[in-house]
Amino acid sequence: RFVQELWSDDQRLIDVAEGDVELLRPGKFRWHYAAPYEQFVVADGETLWMYDVDISQVTRSSLDANDAGNPSALLTGDRAVMDSFAVIESGSDDAETWVTLAPRSVQSDYSRVRVAFTPEDVGGILSELEFVDGLNQTTVIHFMDAEINPEIGPERFEFEVPPGAHLLGGPG
Repeated sequence: RFVQELWSDDQRLIDVAEGDVELLRPGKFRWHYAAPYEQFVVADGETLWMYDVDISQVTRSSLDANDAGNPSALLTGDRAVMDSFAVIESGSDDAETWVTLAPRSVQSDYSRVRVAFTPEDVGGILSELEFVDGLNQTTVIHFMDAEINPEIGPERFEFEVPPGAHLLGGPG
């Protein structure tokens, strides 16, 4: 499960969303936003699908076009994804261990990424992902109730355009 917060450049809370996420390396993920609006963001390793249920609209794009410096690549990319980021600082306290990164590409939509994990004695599990975009807005994703290495069938990362949905974007 996750709760995602969007903060303005002056630290005002703009939006809160929640849902669940499934990740499978390399390059596969399924984010289901349940509230406040239902949305699916699915990557099958080649194509990124974004489906807004309320307006019945699907956007399709190449996953490669979305990779450079993208924080989600940290979660589902292969080891080479670290070639896209430079470590700025890292540390730990009683609550978590964290690493702050900067995308190496000047064309990245993000200026800073922070990844946090629970302490090793309680599993060293991903607990937070934070990134700052080009508008200086900060997205913070809090992860809860994580299951490590569950059985996930590849069909979870396949996406079919729902009947009647409007499709935008080129071939995947």
